[in-house]
Amino acid sequence: MCIRRLLLAAPLLLVMLTGCAARNSWAMPSGVSPTDGLGIQLELRNTDTNQFARFRVEPDGAFTYWGGKDVLFDAITWEGAVDSTRGAELDRIVRARGLLQMQSGGTDGVQPTWDVQLFDDGRQRSFIVHGENAALEELFSYLQNLASARFETILDALPKPSVDRLTVPVTSSDDTADRP
Repeated sequence: MCIRRLLLAAPLLLVMLTGCAARNSWAMPSGVSPTDGLGIQLELRNTDTNQFARFRVEPDGAFTYWGGKDVLFDAITWEGAVDSTRGAELDRIVRARGLLQMQSGGTDGVQPTWDVQLFDDGRQRSFIVHGENAALEELFSYLQNLASARFETILDALPKPSVDRLTVPVTSSDDTADRP
């Protein structure tokens, strides 16, 4: 009976472990790094509000975003790239807010939970912070704006309004009949 329960629970356990897995290797650029060699992975989990997001920026500028249930199932929502301007801003936020020196902290169970991995100068740092954190919220906000770029191609493809194309319906009725 115990073996049968184990076999039934195995697929669920596998999905849970896969969702928690994190890549530990970083894609190094062949040329100049748009992030000055910085790699970032930030995961937000807030079970109180059912908010889940994961962002990963590789040192070579590759950008990966997982949102909502995609975080739980480790299914990539969108992939893009970070240019040198945005990479420099990420580098500035990480260094100015002291994220390279930040340590794990907060009380277990306090929401949200921030799972952070940083790669800089050949070294990787990982830490978890429970609760509100202004530095991580700033980084999250910037990464969320970068992920919004996935909508740009859709919006750019929509027809643009133009007065030249404006059509005014013409009726054949005589509107002088209503006048005194």
